[in-house]
Amino acid sequence: MKQLKPNESSCVRMRIWKPLATWLPMAVMVLTAACTTVTNPATGESELTTVSPAQERAIGAQEHPKVVAEFGGEYGDAQLKEYVNSIGQRLAKNAELPADTFTFTLLDSPVVNAFALPGGYVYVTRGLLTLLSDESELAGVMGHEIGHVTARHGARRQTRGTIANILAAGVGILTGNRQVAQLGQVAAQGFMAS
Repeated sequence: MKQLKPNESSCVRMRIWKPLATWLPMAVMVLTAACTTVTNPATGESELTTVSPAQERAIGAQEHPKVVAEFGGEYGDAQLKEYVNSIGQRLAKNAELPADTFTFTLLDSPVVNAFALPGGYVYVTRGLLTLLSDESELAGVMGHEIGHVTARHGARRQTRGTIANILAAGVGILTGNRQVAQLGQVAAQGFMAS
């Protein structure tokens, strides 16, 4: 390994610290501007977020038709749809968010799944219904999904992604290397997927 001479060592430090001194305050300003403080309905604690509750509802409303189309549409049996909705609404009455925040949809898909989108959109597939033994199992699954919405898990994930991408871009700027920035973004996506 090559030893740096004393004046070379200080030049290397200056090449790192000068961009850092410029970039760090800018990154703090961008993160501060991008974030707002909200109270998490599930915990009652304040948290920084880049996604407001109104934005969560807008995201859910925008993505809802796409999800319904992707999973084969809504299931056609009106009685079964009403059954799933009635269980969801009873559970939602005990959630930390208003019950009218939630929309429960039975999807016409053989895939075994239940999931939720930000803004209160909760989905159950007909494939999942075939595996459940009784109403309490369905209620357990739906309660779990209501919990994701109430705890703002989607907003948290998006906030972490935004912050990770800003940091990755900052590392790229700091190093002056586009490949390092791209590697940082890949790492941020991996972090999000975990």
